[in-house]
Amino acid sequence: MVLFQTKCKKKLKKYEERNLLEYIPGKGRGNLSTIIFRNNFHSEVYNVLTNCIENNDIKFALQLSQLSIPQDWFSPFLEKIHTLFNDGSKNEDNILRFIINRKITVLDPTTVSLHFEASLIKQISNTLVNYNEEEDIFTPSVAIDWSHNEKFTTWNFNIRKNILFHNEKRLNGNDILFTFEEAIKSSTGKWLLCNLKNMYCTSEFSVHFEFKTPEPAFLKLVTHYSLVIRPVLSNSKSFIGCGQFKLIESKSNYVCLKSFSKYFKELPLIDGVEFWLMNSNFKKWLIVPQKKNITTNTNAINPIGVTRSGVSYLIFNKNKANPVEPFIINYLKAAFNSLHFVSELYDNKTPKAYSYFYKNSKTKEQASKNDWVDTFNFPDDSDRTIQLAVYDHPRFIREASWLKKQAASFKIKLEIKTYSFNDDFFTEKIILDSDIVLATDIPVTDIELGYLDFLLNKNLLFQKFINKTQKNTINSLTDKYRTSVSFEQKAILINQIEDYINQENILIYLYHPLKYYDIHSFINGVEFDSNGNIALDKLWW
Repeated sequence: MVLFQTKCKKKLKKYEERNLLEYIPGKGRGNLSTIIFRNNFHSEVYNVLTNCIENNDIKFALQLSQLSIPQDWFSPFLEKIHTLFNDGSKNEDNILRFIINRKITVLDPTTVSLHFEASLIKQISNTLVNYNEEEDIFTPSVAIDWSHNEKFTTWNFNIRKNILFHNEKRLNGNDILFTFEEAIKSSTGKWLLCNLKNMYCTSEFSVHFEFKTPEPAFLKLVTHYSLVIRPVLSNSKSFIGCGQFKLIESKSNYVCLKSFSKYFKELPLIDGVEFWLMNSNFKKWLIVPQKKNITTNTNAINPIGVTRSGVSYLIFNKNKANPVEPFIINYLKAAFNSLHFVSELYDNKTPKAYSYFYKNSKTKEQASKNDWVDTFNFPDDSDRTIQLAVYDHPRFIREASWLKKQAASFKIKLEIKTYSFNDDFFTEKIILDSDIVLATDIPVTDIELGYLDFLLNKNLLFQKFINKTQKNTINSLTDKYRTSVSFEQKAILINQIEDYINQENILIYLYHPLKYYDIHSFINGVEFDSNGNIALDKLWW
């Protein structure tokens, strides 16, 4: 925020009137002004937090926690803040509150590339169909039924006639076309529809898609978060959906969703959900119900680790002017052995990864053990320092520090650089500056669609880091995969892709991540999808 001189002086005058400070303007041009505060900063923070608790102003207290203030200053107030969280709202709404530990990026289906934001988007709006992974079936959602021709080059969808968007506009086929047109132009959805030749409506509620080549897995593709249905001419600044939850407010430190009473399917069991950023002693995700007389003692909180789709991995930047040499990567593969990584950092409680797919990791583990080499004679004259980028989070920095130590034992120098999802991750800087990135985030829930998204989504690191030749090969293999109907043929192509990634030294798999929650024992109906996200509509207490 920029304050002009006049406005700044007015604010200072108001603070003076409240006896918060003394403002002494500089005499003459070029002389500095002086501000004298009445109390020291610690006392000010303490008084403000005390005032927040007395006035039940939980929102300001949490906003204050996001500033660069020593976290131990908040310790005396944590229990009282918990108590406020458990108080009923003014309207006695059945609200569920999440405490989160990082800022939330813009909830825009055309740009999002983080799994938490992607999961929220699918709570706010619906795709044409839903996919039940356990039963391996597709179920109606915005589309009531569908059909295709024998060659899978034409798909037809009949749209429900009773669906309202959150602005109470009735959904029709033009909204479907608009959504898909926006996805084609986006970095997140372009790969999904690269085979699309034409799309059109034959009536208000009948939509048709024509493809250049067979697209047998089109139903799976349309479940992607970038294809949630939005109304014609809507924009990313105000995300309007047709889902079970309506977006009420969205900021980097706070998101509020309310149950949409005119939702076309079964309503959620709760009235709404709030997500709050708190940078104090809440290092894990914590669900707290907004209801009176619920204890917040630690015995009532149940920690849960949930398996997620995908992997944690190290990816090498092949587009850098001087990428890491293949012989160095071979040393790093030995130094960063998944077996030692998981054993030393996670006491073997986290699944080791030798493939993107958990089931394939198990079969490849023994072969990887046999390939392990204890020592190498790394050239003493190698002066190169490799830049390792890592998300600025204690767990990932700890992992990066282990990697740095391991590399040093092979005489390889690593320099750790941190980034956040609010700046470097969404700019070219991380691509230009880093040699390797330690990453985990997989935005898509379904394991098969998630893998294709991992390889082809231009907002994710894989597409940003591989070179042109590698892109052509990956695109060729994934095109064959998309046209395949046989499970056996798909399995063969997956192995070919994985072998190619290994052969080209594109990345190193480390482990299959878990997502951690601390869940109050009073909460029931806790269900998770395959990416570790909680089904918000199932929760109750």
